[in-house]
Amino acid sequence: MNLVLCFALSLNIYMFVQ
Repeated sequence: MNLVLCFALSLNIYMFVQ
């Protein structure tokens, strides 16, 4: 899998949760 895409997705979720 694309590591950068996975990181961007998890960061987006992290920003959404905050």
